[in-house]
Amino acid sequence: ANGAQQALPRPGELNAADSMNHPAIVSAHFNLIRSALQLDLTRVVTMGFGSSTSAVDFADIIGGSQFTEDITYSFASFGVHALAHRDEGKQSPTLQAITSWYMQKTAELIELLAATPEADGTSLLDNTLVVLFTETAEGHDHKNVPVFVFGGHKLGLTGNRCLRYQNRTTSDLWTALAPLLGAKLATFGDIEQNKGPLPGLVA
Repeated sequence: ANGAQQALPRPGELNAADSMNHPAIVSAHFNLIRSALQLDLTRVVTMGFGSSTSAVDFADIIGGSQFTEDITYSFASFGVHALAHRDEGKQSPTLQAITSWYMQKTAELIELLAATPEADGTSLLDNTLVVLFTETAEGHDHKNVPVFVFGGHKLGLTGNRCLRYQNRTTSDLWTALAPLLGAKLATFGDIEQNKGPLPGLVA
């Protein structure tokens, strides 16, 4: 209101090891992604919210007693990784809250891309495929991993659907999506993990 500008953090001020900085770091990456795509500085971006051994402590971010229980796993004190192992095989309000937080953050990125106009009147989201998934399903299991694909309207992707595939891998996902990006791939990654492009994903 008084016209004062907010000072941007200097490099190094947002310490990635400090869980309180996690939301700001995620938002900063979103803005970098949007700008890089908008300016055509790159056409491919890979971003991870954290490593598979994420030690981000959501007690600092969301709060709540479920995040402050004593966790003494040797590989992490608190953090998403330790919580995932603690709650493996059971309903976990804690992990549901963390997952919900990340989905809300992903929605912010989607909205950011949708609000960015392109020269032809479409949006950046219309011309971008956003693929979201985790490294594992539960524990170290790689089966039944949910995958979300957003955007890509101008690329030929049809949204607002839920498709289920049995015994398929993300290799088949990438060979199905590759033609939308101008690349035809017979296989992707380990040849033994390929069964062909996922049917019905692309109209």
